[in-house]
Amino acid sequence: MKISAKQYAESLFSSLESKSKKETEDIVSRFLSVLVENGDRKMFNDIVLNFEKTWNEKNNIKNIEVTSAKELNKASEKKIKDFSIKKLGSENIEIKKNIDKNILGGVIIKDGDKVYDGSVRTRLYELKNRLNK
Repeated sequence: MKISAKQYAESLFSSLESKSKKETEDIVSRFLSVLVENGDRKMFNDIVLNFEKTWNEKNNIKNIEVTSAKELNKASEKKIKDFSIKKLGSENIEIKKNIDKNILGGVIIKDGDKVYDGSVRTRLYELKNRLNK
């Protein structure tokens, strides 16, 4: 039976719960040996992604992606974090920042499938559509 990347990740996660640093190192070393023995080294990146997803779910950590036209200052970052805490119901927010000058201003916040688009580009597009009706 073929083991999926998700199954590997969940198995590794459950094996590492409440372990010391030394125990963790030993488990990860054995885990990597099992991957090689099973011929599943190519799955490593998918396993890491699934492990991170499992870790974040178990620890109620939300990863969001924020796109802005320029580098965010601390005040803007705090507003985005506060908004995300309210919308996502988690105090543990990790922000991945992107710069896209094409949005002109404002921000686009992505949480998985959810998108909160407060970009100037989108607002101008919506205004143009209203004026054309």
